[in-house]
Amino acid sequence: MPSFSILCVNLGNLEIKYFDEKYKNKLASRNVERRITRRIRKLQPDIVVYQESIGCLEYIGKDPEHPQIRRMLGEDYTIVTDKRSQFDGIAVKISAGRILGCKPRHYLQNKHTERQGNACDRDFSSQVAAIQLTDGFTFDLACFHLHNINVECRVNTLFNMFIGNPNKNKPALLQQRNILIAGDFNLDPWRQDDRSVQVFKEITARGWDGCEIRFHNRIGMDSLPELTSIFPFFSRTIDLAASNFATGILDTLGITPGTERLDGGKGCDHHALFGRLEYELPAELI
Repeated sequence: MPSFSILCVNLGNLEIKYFDEKYKNKLASRNVERRITRRIRKLQPDIVVYQESIGCLEYIGKDPEHPQIRRMLGEDYTIVTDKRSQFDGIAVKISAGRILGCKPRHYLQNKHTERQGNACDRDFSSQVAAIQLTDGFTFDLACFHLHNINVECRVNTLFNMFIGNPNKNKPALLQQRNILIAGDFNLDPWRQDDRSVQVFKEITARGWDGCEIRFHNRIGMDSLPELTSIFPFFSRTIDLAASNFATGILDTLGITPGTERLDGGKGCDHHALFGRLEYELPAELI
């Protein structure tokens, strides 16, 4: 069966000395960035879904040729980033496919970035990009970065991504019959039970276009998905990947036995997901 590899990573730094007071963001230090870069170059993922790259903070008073995510991935990726702060985005290796509407190897702000209400932190961005693999298989890839504190902001984003707003005649951002959702959801469907978790469970339980939405997170020894965010008394699985068309399980790097952390052992406060997903080609593409 055809397949592609995917890396889902939150690049935020755990070390408080790299916290940006003005913009209230955790940023990967250059040392952490170099370690992550080496690991990414070794893994060679076909698709990358990322959160908390430095983004537009590098553009204040200067105009770098290579933003942080480009430095990490190299020149062989097409990248779309959220159109607000450029912290979150999607990248596709040109040998694996393309992002529809974006020229190969370009770095483009994504017009399909979800709008958040005034009460929500604008630096939490969720977006959708249509991906076409080299064999012609096409799907919507949703990069999620839901609000970390405000439950209603998470709920609003979930509605806008999956359902839209019929009262305002606004369609959902997800449009293709095949969908893959991934990223930092800042909710744990197995260990939490607030309104955003309830809405998320209801939406995913419905499936999409008549197909079941299946999670690709690896199950741990406790029969729950492996933890991706580990803190004393507050460990959760908040980095998720699921689809209505693919099969396969993603390792939690540094948690799944035999795997190494993407940051080389310290730096990031999330464990990345990595692995290969298989899919069936429709008859018209065979």
